[in-house]
Amino acid sequence: MRVLHRECAVKLGKFKDDSKFKTGSRKEEHQQMALSMSGADKACAQSMLLGSDTVSQSLLTKGSAKAEGALRDFGRVNTKKTVYYYA
Repeated sequence: MRVLHRECAVKLGKFKDDSKFKTGSRKEEHQQMALSMSGADKACAQSMLLGSDTVSQSLLTKGSAKAEGALRDFGRVNTKKTVYYYA
């Protein structure tokens, strides 16, 4: 469990995809990935999203991707953090 901006954070799963794709230089590419969750992760998410009628919930997605070009290996590049709010 982590505390971010005075809020409690619980890891609910992991996005993992080993596929490769190409994109043009200085372009953004959007990929959809499935969230892999353990049984405990699923129970926690269900409890968090369905069990609270009075408190809104927020979910944060973050990650990284390995990026390399024909001439340069950029290594791990962080993806944009996205916050989803459920009221």
